[in-house]
Amino acid sequence: MTTLQIKEFQFDNCPWRIVWLGRINYPPGRSDEPRITVHLAQLKASYGDPLSNAAFAETDRHETVAVKAGLLAFLKLGSVWVNGIKVAPRQPAKRIDVIIRHDQIELLNFDAAVSLDGASPQPLFSPTRYRVGKQVFPKIARSWLAVIYNPTPQLKILAIPSTVLFQKCLATSPDAIRRLLYGEIDKIIDARSGFLPGKPITYFIELFKDFLDSEGKMAANLKADQVAEKEFARFRQALAVETVNYDRSRAREPETHLKLGLPFSNPAKISMSGKYLPFDSIRNGQMTQEWGFLATELIGFRVRLVFDRLIIDRKNNNKRGGNADDPDLQKSWGGTQKKAVEFGDTITVTSDEEPSDEFEKLAVETSGDFEAEGLEVIKEGKELQKYRNIFKSRRHDREPNGHGTTGDLTPGGSGAVEVDAVVGPPPSIPVKLDSFFEVLEKLNALGYSFKTIAASSVVRRRDQGGGIVSFFPREIAGMRGWHLCGDSVENAPPRGYIVAESHHGGIWRYLIELERKGNEKLSTLYVRAHSGSQLEGAELKTFMRNVAKANGWNVKMPPADWILVRIRHEPDKGVRAFVRNIVKVL
Repeated sequence: MTTLQIKEFQFDNCPWRIVWLGRINYPPGRSDEPRITVHLAQLKASYGDPLSNAAFAETDRHETVAVKAGLLAFLKLGSVWVNGIKVAPRQPAKRIDVIIRHDQIELLNFDAAVSLDGASPQPLFSPTRYRVGKQVFPKIARSWLAVIYNPTPQLKILAIPSTVLFQKCLATSPDAIRRLLYGEIDKIIDARSGFLPGKPITYFIELFKDFLDSEGKMAANLKADQVAEKEFARFRQALAVETVNYDRSRAREPETHLKLGLPFSNPAKISMSGKYLPFDSIRNGQMTQEWGFLATELIGFRVRLVFDRLIIDRKNNNKRGGNADDPDLQKSWGGTQKKAVEFGDTITVTSDEEPSDEFEKLAVETSGDFEAEGLEVIKEGKELQKYRNIFKSRRHDREPNGHGTTGDLTPGGSGAVEVDAVVGPPPSIPVKLDSFFEVLEKLNALGYSFKTIAASSVVRRRDQGGGIVSFFPREIAGMRGWHLCGDSVENAPPRGYIVAESHHGGIWRYLIELERKGNEKLSTLYVRAHSGSQLEGAELKTFMRNVAKANGWNVKMPPADWILVRIRHEPDKGVRAFVRNIVKVL
């Protein structure tokens, strides 16, 4: 098993406990990642329960270090470290199971006071409940906790630090942590992600290549769940306001603490470890002692998301798309990097250096993640790609690094940039086809769930509203100009068309709409196989090439097992009339 060693925690050979996770430090520029302040206290050599106040060393030694925020998955409250390596606790922490809802939570600061059952207000934390040290207390006083009153019949109060919630609900990987701290959710999943029309429990995302499929549900939840969206907005606002309003002329540091509640609409079933906290309470008119609980780690976390099906598409993952043979795709040279070094049993990391890929994998495994009840995850093939790879020989000591360049290669290096940094000029999407996308929206509202698909080697995606438009090839043997648009055949752009696919009532159905030239009148074509099975992309490409050769739907030899029905389309009568004509055929 691989062991992590954090260089900043190498104080001595004594045991040190993480007593709290403090504020976020943002670097002056974006060349470095944010850091999180970690407060540690030295323990006695003979300590038993590390969370016990009696475990503190008599010297009352404390250390405060700032490490890269990507390490958050490893930084568990109450964990013990010796010479920078986390060690197993001598006594297990107390453990409880609860079910909580987002509307039960009150966000309070570490130095807040609470009143239980009419008793006088008392500090949420005091040295007799949870000891952090006199020099540490003022540094963490404004840090945030999610507080729940009467979570179980046995507990009066439950306190979960926002950093602990962040670790379980959002901190899936170091790269995801960096993006979230900058509010860059759209750098994890594409902004076009969303619920599929007519399918309220199915959510579609395009996940960027730097993230694992297992991270998709975290990012999708932040986009799909209104409660999560509001929590994340408050989370970012709290960090941004403190950063902007920070007065650098003052001695104190900005109070950039994580502020996060429960980012789920549905109740969460949580198993957590931590420490019982004694509180004064009044029962039957008599002062008595009641118990609260501080969660230091969320061990198990189960919740039902607002969607039950998650479709994951990929961006920039070096897989062939439906338009892989498009001759207009811009050429890209793949970048390289040195092959990963084989690590031993220990990985040493420091915030002064970039972590290895091995560390990233270890962080994802350590994060634990939450369990989404009843979630079905579907991985889809890539619809579109922007680049085509140009092969070049590679040195034996190098391997692909997932980057590339569209420029000329230099002998001394890869000249690597992000593959999607430069986009070649695409053919313009025909305005005349916009009305058909409106038709599809109305059909989807009726429950038919049409989705546009790639049916050519040359395809483009609309920027607004989504949807794919296919194009005929610029050159088709024996053809002059029917498959092109414009007066000049030599410079005319290719003619566009839309192929929409629907699986309804156990039958796969297709609608094909051609771009019209001038006053040309063309019907829309309804297509399905006799068996009702799904048509292959290659079949549709071949059929559309034959449509071009026939200058329309009068294809000489259409597939024998296909049903072809022309649907009259009169644009001057409006979209609603056209939708009614289509529904009659469907």
